[in-house]
Amino acid sequence: MTTTTTDLARNTRRFRQLIGAVAIAVPLAVSTWLLAGLRVSAEVREFRGSYPEDAQPRGVVREVTLTATPAWADGCSTATFSSTPSRR
Repeated sequence: MTTTTTDLARNTRRFRQLIGAVAIAVPLAVSTWLLAGLRVSAEVREFRGSYPEDAQPRGVVREVTLTATPAWADGCSTATFSSTPSRR
């Protein structure tokens, strides 16, 4: 006598395997994501919280445009760059 697995039993087994895989994959992905946030450089850790994340300007805000142009410094053969601010 041979026994056959019904479609319901086969589908139930597949569903349980899927639930098991998800139960492993989701916590693994979440923990990897959380640990990635902890691995930041020393500089970032040092300055984190030093400035407000949503800083608003106080007082007058002036906008300037700096234009760099080559300038020769006192007969030197090396070009230096000077910047001249222009106000709007």
